[in-house]
Parts: sequence; structure tokens; C-alpha cells
Amino acid sequence: MPVSFIKRASVVAGGFFSQVILGAFYIWGGVSIYFASHLRQYDKSFSIALANIAFPFTDICLHLSMPFGVALAERFGTRLVIFVFVTIDAISVFLSSYTTTFWFFFLSYAIVPGLCKGVVNMITCYAGWVYFPNHRGRVAGIVYLGFGLGTFFYTLLATMLVNPANARPTVEVIEGQVTTFYFTDDIASRVPQTLRILSATYIVIGWLGALLIHVPHFDIEKHSMLEHDSLRRTKSMDALAYAASSVHSFVGDQSRTTLEKEVKRAVRSKAFWILLISGFCSTVFGFFALTTYKTYGLQFIQDDNTLSVIGSFGAIASAFGRCFWGFVVDKLAFIKVYVVMILGLLFSTLLIAPAAESSNPFLYGPIICAIFFFEAGHFTIFPMITVRIFGDSYGFYINGIISFNFCTSNLVSFIIASTLLPQIGFDNLLRILYMIQLLPLLIIFVLDEKEIERMHPDHFRISGVFPTKSPKNRFN
Repeated sequence: MPVSFIKRASVVAGGFFSQVILGAFYIWGGVSIYFASHLRQYDKSFSIALANIAFPFTDICLHLSMPFGVALAERFGTRLVIFVFVTIDAISVFLSSYTTTFWFFFLSYAIVPGLCKGVVNMITCYAGWVYFPNHRGRVAGIVYLGFGLGTFFYTLLATMLVNPANARPTVEVIEGQVTTFYFTDDIASRVPQTLRILSATYIVIGWLGALLIHVPHFDIEKHSMLEHDSLRRTKSMDALAYAASSVHSFVGDQSRTTLEKEVKRAVRSKAFWILLISGFCSTVFGFFALTTYKTYGLQFIQDDNTLSVIGSFGAIASAFGRCFWGFVVDKLAFIKVYVVMILGLLFSTLLIAPAAESSNPFLYGPIICAIFFFEAGHFTIFPMITVRIFGDSYGFYINGIISFNFCTSNLVSFIIASTLLPQIGFDNLLRILYMIQLLPLLIIFVLDEKEIERMHPDHFRISGVFPTKSPKNRFN
């Protein structure tokens, strides 16, 4: 029987609230200095450079567990899966508040929550696609808006709890060519209580999201939830059903021969390697800025609350970016959208150092927000173009590889920050990152229309999923 609009919209709202919890993952750039200062109470040699390893490994764990979310939801139900993994996430963060060593903190704050967030992340978007299959970009944008707002909310909340008086970091430590300012023990000692409060909010907001999301079963052949208005119950309309059936076959219920064959053919295609290399190169700087904007800014703007507000508005820019680029890529060619994003990041790379050195937050803040805005687009437009090129079934797996490539980019940004940065300083490092970001533009501009057409081999396209367009518009 037809599903009411209110119930369908509530599923999207549930995905939104679930993503708020996932957005806590991106507060690292704003709170890492607190965590590092806290752990320095027990080990004075501990540095922010080592602490920052938590961010890329959370990202890696998130992406490793993402493919299992759909399979678990198919077997146990969306609501139960979200309940369980949000709860495990909250308990793990709660336990991290009692640690006095980095590696236990790394396990309980980064590894376990990353795995839990990855399981939930896949479900939130695909559940919305079940009910709104013709508006995938819009659904993804709205759902991931919660991610950005979660980062905004948790950055401000953590700052308010740890440093309500806006005390300046006064413990100066020189590490190579970089000077880092840490907080004194009276500020850092508030970190454990802050983590316990954060974990409690995970339970409240996460459970709310779970209550709103309800997909009886992902198998569209057994349910008529899409029989609403002019929507027909066809396999080509339901990304989630295909994703679930693909995972189902992956775990052994069907032969994997065809799947493995098609994925290997996809990996050998020019389209795959262009997406892989371009996505890696155009996100390294964004991840670097996301983790270091506060520690870098504190060298020139010694106002913790102001920098936290900058990071929070950066999160709003990221949330708006995920939504905005999701809407835009539904209307315009992928390459046009991608080029605009790269150009925005290139200009931001040139301006971030002068803005910081001016000691003016009204100059530094907009640049950070712009970086968040342009970086966020990758996480919306790359999944969309991957599915367009390779189809729903196999695109699900190829998108997993492309998405994991962003983790590699994140890890490389950590390695750069922890090794090169103390040796060559910010200015020289920014020049290197600028050159890396130029590579995707060079790749795109050397392609002619015939090469672009060959990026979309017809044997990867599932008939009926997306309308076939003329070669010059194949990225539409």
C-alpha cells in the first residue's frame, strides 16, 4: 500500500538526526588541542602531531565498516542496527574519558566509534533513497546536512565545556619550524567530563534518529513502498535494493563470479583511475586544513573561542556545501561542478596564510569556511558520478573504493602534517599542496570529448537507471 509523505519524510529526518552524531567525527580540528593538552598531563613529551593520527584512522574505520551497514540492516532491520551501533559508539566515547594513555584513547575514541559510524552512515542515505528514488541528490544533501550541523553543534559544545572562560593556551612548545600552544592542566582537566557529556548526547540524538527511520525490508520485490503517485515498482529505481542484493551476494548467497568480473573491468577503466587520482589530489589540502586550522590559527589569533566559532561556521559551510553540491550535480555536468570546486580550493590555498598572519579573524574565518564548503562537495558528487558511470549494483562497490581513497588522502595529510610540516613550515607546505591540487585540472583539460565518452563504457551502465545522453553530456 502507498506510503504517506509524512512517513517518507520522517525517514529522511531520521537520517538527518543520525548524521548529527556522525558529524561529531569532524570536530577533531577544533578539539584536538584539548585532547593533546589533556594527555600531556600524563606524558609531557606527547604532541599534537601524534594526536592527529586519530582523525584519519577514524575515517579509515568508518569506510571499512560502511559496506556492512546495508547487509546488517537487511537482516536485522534499520532501526535495531542504528540503536545498537549508536549505543556502542556512545559507550566507547564514555570509556575514553577514563584513559590516561594515548593508545587506549585512540582505540576508544577513534577506532571503535569510527567502525560504528561507518555502519550507520550507509543506512541513513540509502533508506531515504528507498522512498525518494528520483531525488537522490536532494536526499543525500538533506541527510548529510545533519553531518555538518553535528560538527557545528559539537564543536561549540566541546569548547563551552572545556574552556568556558576563553582562556588562552599558554604552554608554548617549539617543534621544528612550528610553534604549538597547549592549554594548562586546569583547562585540560575538564576533558574527561566533556567526553561523558558528549556520549550522553549521542544516545539521545542517535536514538531519536533510529526511531524515525523505519524501512521494513530493503527487498523492493516484497514491499510496495514505492507505489506512490507516479512511481513504478521497478528495480532500476531503487538504489538500496540493488546495494543490498549486491552485499547479499557478496556474503555468499549468490555466485560472486559476475560481481568480481564486473568490478575488475570497472577498475581497469579510465573513468575509475581518473576519479581515483583526481579525488585524492583535490582533497589532501582540505583534510590538512580541517585538522590544523585551529593549531595554525592560534599562532596568530590567540582566541580559542573565536577559532572554535570559525570552525563551527566552517561546519555550517560544509553542511551547506554537501547539500548545495548535491543539488547542483543533479542539474549540471559533473566536470563543470568539479572544476569550480577545485578552483575554489586553489584560491583558498593561496589566501589562508596571509589571512592567518593578518591576525584578523574576519579574514581568516571566511577562508576556512570556503575550504570546508568546497571540500564537502567531494563527498556528495563523487558517489553520484560513480553510480552514474558504473550503475547501481557495481557502482556500490566502486564507490566504496573511491570513498576509501578519500581516507588515503586524509592519512597522507596527517603524514604531511606530522613529518614535513615541522621541517619546512606552513608556507612551503602550502606551496606543495597547491601543486598537488593542480593535477586534477591538468587531467580534465587534456581530455577531449571522445576520451570523456570512453570514460562511460556502455557495459557498465544499467539500462533504465539513468537516461543515456549524448557523448558531450555524458557527465550530466
